[in-house]
Amino acid sequence: MPVWFGGESTAALRRVAAYGDGWLGFNLMPDQTAERIRQIEALLQANGRKRSDVHLAVSPYGSPITGDDLQRYLDAGADEVVLLAFDLPSTEQGAIDRLEQMAREFVEPGARL
Repeated sequence: MPVWFGGESTAALRRVAAYGDGWLGFNLMPDQTAERIRQIEALLQANGRKRSDVHLAVSPYGSPITGDDLQRYLDAGADEVVLLAFDLPSTEQGAIDRLEQMAREFVEPGARL
């Protein structure tokens, strides 16, 4: 069973590098992501592991991003971006419409990367 760790502290990143199969960076923008991934890569090397040993995912959480930011996350070294839908309308059709909009804004551009 894959074991993932979250967190951005030095201790959390050390756990990822020593034991983890994956990492979820939370509330990070692309520039912050690049910094954390560089730290993880250095710690992986120090532990005799390779970058390909872990899957690195990030979430901007509630920070607004655009479809163009997906390329920036990819360039920063992220394997995956986790999006959360905070602003879903209270009606079923409104929620469907918002999720369709997110698909157009993020899933379609992401599939082209």
